[in-house]
Amino acid sequence: MSMKRLILMVLVILAGTGWSENAQAQILGDSLVQAVAYWQKDYVFHYHVIESKLKIENSDSTVVDRNEKLMTVTVVDADETSYTLKVETDILAISDPEKLELTKAIAKKFGKKAFVTTIKTDELGSFTGVAASPKEQILYNELVAYTADEVWERLIAKDPEFAGTIDENSFKTMVIQSSGTLEQAVYKEDILKLLGFFGSQYSLKEPLVFDHQTPSLINPQTLMPAVAKIEAEIFNAEEHIFIIQQTTEVDPQVALKESTAMLATMTKDSQMAGKIAQLPQEIEKKNLVVEDWHLVSIQADLGVPFVYIGQRRCSANGYGIQHNMSIGITSEDEANKLRKQALF
Repeated sequence: MSMKRLILMVLVILAGTGWSENAQAQILGDSLVQAVAYWQKDYVFHYHVIESKLKIENSDSTVVDRNEKLMTVTVVDADETSYTLKVETDILAISDPEKLELTKAIAKKFGKKAFVTTIKTDELGSFTGVAASPKEQILYNELVAYTADEVWERLIAKDPEFAGTIDENSFKTMVIQSSGTLEQAVYKEDILKLLGFFGSQYSLKEPLVFDHQTPSLINPQTLMPAVAKIEAEIFNAEEHIFIIQQTTEVDPQVALKESTAMLATMTKDSQMAGKIAQLPQEIEKKNLVVEDWHLVSIQADLGVPFVYIGQRRCSANGYGIQHNMSIGITSEDEANKLRKQALF
C-alpha cells in the first residue's frame, strides 16, 4: 500500500472520529444565559438531520457521502429531578452504497429497536446517563459484534489484497473498541449534540476558555488533552433565542498518534508496519490541521434546542476530509412526510 493511501486513511480516521462534542462549564456573574429544559411528559420534538462528508483539495470540495435522518424525541417521563427521553431514528437517505447495505443488514437482523435510544437527563436537561434495561445492554453488545463481523466480511469482498495485510481479530477488536460501551456510544448520538449545553450558565460578555480531558472516539477509554472555547450571544431578544457555540482543539500530533497506533495494531504485514511507523513524520511535514466547531440555538422560554450546526475538518497541506452536520427542528406534519421516505 502506498504512503499516499496510508496518509488518506489517517485523515479519514481523524475526521471521522473525534472528541466529546460539548464540554460542560459553569459561569457565575452578570449577563448570563442558561440552557434549561421546560418539558412535560408526552412532549414530542422532531428533528431533520443532514450529514455530509466532503473531500477537500485546496479551495475545491466534493461531496463524497450524504445521509439524512429523522429524529423523534419523546419525553416518556418527567418529574422534579429528571426527564427520560426516548429517541427514535428513521433513516431517510444514505448515499454510500456500502454503508447503505450494512445499515440494511443491521435493520433486517435487529429491526427498529436498533435505532432507538432511551436517555436520562437531570431537571435542567443535562444528560446523566442511559436508561437501558439488561436486555437492551445485551442487544447493544450483539449489534456491535454483528457490525464488526459484517464490516470485516465486506472489507474482504471489496479489497482482498488489503484485507490480507490486516489481522482479522485485531480489526474486529478495533471496531468493537471504537464503538465503546452503550454509555459511551450515546455520546455520539445526535440528541447529545442538541442537549450538550443544557444545565450550564454562559456569559454574554466574554468567552470561556479552558483545558479539559476528552475521550478519544478511536478508543473511548483513552483521554486526550483538549482546549475548549465557549461563546454565547443573543440571537433574537424578542423571541428569547440565544446561540451557544464551541470550538475544540486537540493537539493534532496527539490525535495522529492515536490513529497510527490503531493502524499498527491491525497490520500483520511487516512492510506496511514500516510505512505506518513513518506516518507521523510524513504527515507532520504536511501541516496537519484538526478543527472542530459547533453551534446550538435555543429558545429560552421553552427550553427547546432549535438548530445544531457542526463541522469537523482534518487536512494536510490543503488536502483532507471535512464532516458537516445540521439538525433542525421540524413540525409534526413535515416529520410525517419525511417518515414516508424512510428506507426501512
